[in-house]
Amino acid sequence: CSGKSWKVTEDDLDFHFDTDKVLNEAYAYARTGDEKKRLSQIEGLKKSPKNYPLSSTVTYETLEKKLAKIASEITVKPVDATVVSFDPATASFRYQDGKNGVSVDTAAFYKQVESLASGAKTGTVEVPVKSVPFGVSEAHLRSHMQKLGTFQTVSTNTADGNHNMKLAAAAVNGAVVKPGAEFSFNGTTGNTNLPENGYRKAVAISGGKKVMEYGGGVCQVSTTVYGAAIRSNMEITSRANHMWQSSYAPIGLDATVSYPSLDFKFKNPTDYPVYILAGMSGTKVTVTFYGYHSADYDTIEATSKQTGTVAQPADEYVVDQSLAKGEKKLDRKGNPGKRAEAARVFYKNGK
Repeated sequence: CSGKSWKVTEDDLDFHFDTDKVLNEAYAYARTGDEKKRLSQIEGLKKSPKNYPLSSTVTYETLEKKLAKIASEITVKPVDATVVSFDPATASFRYQDGKNGVSVDTAAFYKQVESLASGAKTGTVEVPVKSVPFGVSEAHLRSHMQKLGTFQTVSTNTADGNHNMKLAAAAVNGAVVKPGAEFSFNGTTGNTNLPENGYRKAVAISGGKKVMEYGGGVCQVSTTVYGAAIRSNMEITSRANHMWQSSYAPIGLDATVSYPSLDFKFKNPTDYPVYILAGMSGTKVTVTFYGYHSADYDTIEATSKQTGTVAQPADEYVVDQSLAKGEKKLDRKGNPGKRAEAARVFYKNGK
């Protein structure tokens, strides 16, 4: 098989002799009957010696272990077609087709070798093999590897906020999430609070207040990634909302981040890599996922609605010794809250 050969000898057979049975028979000779009979049997041995031939049986446990090892050396598992790479510039995939495997018909193999051995013959046995077809073809992947979902938000931020969004989107662009792996927004962008990483001060929400922070605006990118992820049927593993509704996303469909404590994460639940394209053109942030599209649905949309309200908390003040007696300094104004729920809607054949 494939130019290889193996030798099987008598050392690979298990021989079993009836030695104990023969010894017991020989020992019992001339030990029964009266004395005259026993002496007669003993005297008779001088003229006619008695032979006790050994008989043997052969079993094939050792042989079959060797044949199993030979079969394992010949066996080759089939390899499904795979995605080799993804070109972000053209949003195109490169594939490698599958390869058939090889399996041994072990029952026929054992029977042929044991038949030769039981006849005490020498000879050659051709190992019976068969081709095992691979399961996933390149054609199948070509029909299923495609755009999974996309989401776009529009910025009303400052120039510095938009600059931060472009940096974060560029960091996400080209990310590859392997099967079963988890994507971390913070892990992908790195520390967005550092000016040495190129981030500028812009409006951000911190502690329920609008403040100027390095990296302000990157939450719009994490929200856009979230929007694309839910439309691509990713498994969301970590997501938090802002303290109030974002202007760039429907209620209940935002995803805030704050390096390093607050992160947005999702897992790739498919058997193939997921590729992410992200960018900002003008004031529009767009994120698109590419990967294996299940035949179970055509598209996924996200819906959300307000389901209730939260009572407005009292305003919060801070002590400021520089103020005149009776004056107060407002630290955080209370605002009524909203409750919301969101869901994914799967569509198949327009339904």
